[in-house]
Amino acid sequence: MEILTTIAITRSIIDFGVATTREEREAVLALRFRVYQREGYYREGVVEDQDEWDREAVFFLASLRRSDPVKSLIVGSAGLIRGREDPAFTFPCERGHRFELPEPVRDIPASQREEVGRVVSEMPRGWGVGQLVTTLGLLQAMGEYHNKAAGAALLRCGLATIKLRLLRGLRSIGLRISVIVISPIGAS
Repeated sequence: MEILTTIAITRSIIDFGVATTREEREAVLALRFRVYQREGYYREGVVEDQDEWDREAVFFLASLRRSDPVKSLIVGSAGLIRGREDPAFTFPCERGHRFELPEPVRDIPASQREEVGRVVSEMPRGWGVGQLVTTLGLLQAMGEYHNKAAGAALLRCGLATIKLRLLRGLRSIGLRISVIVISPIGAS
């Protein structure tokens, strides 16, 4: 993992960064599967969760530092999908939900937008670090990633589908977020 930021809270130190090896990418997918399975997001019989976006996503991970780096524990992850110049390109959230982008977002070329998706957190009991801290660390790592990347100034907008609980948490710390209201499936 290329470590981009670190958060230290009481006895916990969590490193956040980009997955750089095949093993780290597989660990991200395994964590995502475990969390989604535990939360009941899969129908009966699903044994693997991979989609078309996993091949091109930049995966970020949160690793709980241990005294032996080989035994560090992956406690959070997220995927980042970059927009493309292709006029037919749509982000996963646009495909999964029926909504119209607000005009200010629509006016930004897709190549200057990204989607943060599949954010999961799984902290061992008793560590005193909540999911919001892990999510914030992942978002901070994404910001650092863009600061280091060539052409980072081209990123003007991010999209994400998030739970209301996370929305409230992010707003409580002053993060500016615009909500896009979607229609329920089948609504006209």
